[in-house]
Amino acid sequence: MAKTTFQGVVRSYGGQNRESNVFPGTVVLAAKGIINASTSVFSAVTGIDGGAIVLPAGAQIVDVIHAATGAADKTLNLGTTSTAAQAASTSIASALSANGVQSALAGNDLGSFARTPLTSNSTVFGAGVASSTLASTSSVIIHYIISDNGKPGEVGPA
Repeated sequence: MAKTTFQGVVRSYGGQNRESNVFPGTVVLAAKGIINASTSVFSAVTGIDGGAIVLPAGAQIVDVIHAATGAADKTLNLGTTSTAAQAASTSIASALSANGVQSALAGNDLGSFARTPLTSNSTVFGAGVASSTLASTSSVIIHYIISDNGKPGEVGPA
């Protein structure tokens, strides 16, 4: 999907110099993916160009926008594990309705990685909650920032 990539932390002082006590704005990044409708077992969320979505170390979730249709009685979770807990993992977002378009931030459905940055590169997994399978393929957009220590230069995560 990306035509241009770079490695590093990006902040903006909005045209101000650093000495003016202006809070440096953080660039919000996004990963768009698809959750297959056929299973309630956690599977990797597929990027729109194929392959699993892997969020980088230091990523802190800002919001998850989710779109699905025709499953008003179904919900889904997003997490960073595919262990026996399967759909119980809610480290990215929990109990997102599989009917319509919504924001996990607006619904207060964000998981623990909205408060604490990822400590390592992490594959994103998604599934219907409990034994629910989704009625349709669901689209998700995960918005995240990269946490750093706020100092000038290439210093990496906090």
